[in-house]
Amino acid sequence: MSNLENNKLIAEFMGQWNVHDTNGYWECSNCGEQWSAMMGENELPQIHSECLPDLILHAKYHTSWKWLMPVVEEMHTFGCEVVISSNGVTTIYAPSGEVLAEESSEEDDHMHDATYKAVVTYIKEHFNKI
Repeated sequence: MSNLENNKLIAEFMGQWNVHDTNGYWECSNCGEQWSAMMGENELPQIHSECLPDLILHAKYHTSWKWLMPVVEEMHTFGCEVVISSNGVTTIYAPSGEVLAEESSEEDDHMHDATYKAVVTYIKEHFNKI
């Protein structure tokens, strides 16, 4: 799957979040609704489900920790433990200790890349009906 397809999968898993910055405002180009860009980093506005395609085009889960870490935090609400190691391996464990996903990367930003891949693997294997 492409980054676009994987980002869509993650966005659907997370619920529709839009962080498209336009001229000092977060804006949904589908409906035009705007929020102040002065919001804190953890205050990403939710958008309408019909606006999800706009989010997908601008999603940066594959390149940004700011986008990816809320996904990791959401996985914790399911009781998962996400272990991100500095050697480029990310493992996602079930509450029972079972390995649900494990990915590695040799990319320059290997910790982020491995975490992105592990999140996508987890969602595909455990939330494949999204």
